[in-house]
Amino acid sequence: MNAEAPLFAKRRLDLNADLGEGCGDDLALLEIITTANIACGAHAGGGEVLNQTVAAAALKGVAIGAHPSYPDSANFGRVSMLQLLSSAELETSLVEQILNVAKTAKNYQLSLSHVKAHGALYNDAATNLAAAEIFLRAVDSAESILNSSYGQTVRLPIMVMYNSVLAQRAVALQRPILYEVFADRAYTADGFLVPRSEPDAVLHDPNLVVKRILDFLETGEMPTINSSKILMPADTICIHGDNPASVHIARQLRSSLVEVGITLKAHSA
Repeated sequence: MNAEAPLFAKRRLDLNADLGEGCGDDLALLEIITTANIACGAHAGGGEVLNQTVAAAALKGVAIGAHPSYPDSANFGRVSMLQLLSSAELETSLVEQILNVAKTAKNYQLSLSHVKAHGALYNDAATNLAAAEIFLRAVDSAESILNSSYGQTVRLPIMVMYNSVLAQRAVALQRPILYEVFADRAYTADGFLVPRSEPDAVLHDPNLVVKRILDFLETGEMPTINSSKILMPADTICIHGDNPASVHIARQLRSSLVEVGITLKAHSA
């Protein structure tokens, strides 16, 4: 790392992955990551998969968050349903999903550390005000139910993409946020994710991913698909659990981050 005050030289980072989706090697990833975003059963997972994933995360000391999505398992939550569901229908579904993970977590003496939208919902909330506000209302409602049920004062951070509509609205509403960057996804010139339908949208080479992230930590600038760079902050780095190379990427990335002096720790710890 550059000795001239690199961006994260004196900071800790969180390493997160999307798990509980019934694909990928969740158990191996739980040995590496610090935070798990657990599918709620709407796009994947749920039921015994959810229970087993939470149990395994608890055993490994990994923080857990809810990973709600559009209720569309047929498309793995990767097709927008913003025009197909009413605001009330979508909000109700999201509240139920968040509570599903929270109740399972309570069985293992855990509390939710955060909420992160999945797939098309994540992308919609990044660019569409209506989607962002529905998502934020759902988090508020779930939070209120958890507080009244458990006698706690829970304030759930949400993982957001920098400069997204969701991030801007969350800041305006004083909702705690965690800025997320993606290790294994390509970015557009305006800082959003390249659609999965386009070539090279998902990165599979661990060496390429590690170099990309280490370069980013030097400069704070993320390379984009058109060879430009965009400045963004980061509190947490995501690796997708359904990426076939996820375990190799996560293992090599963690080792490299520790080697350059980054402390990896969940933000709820």
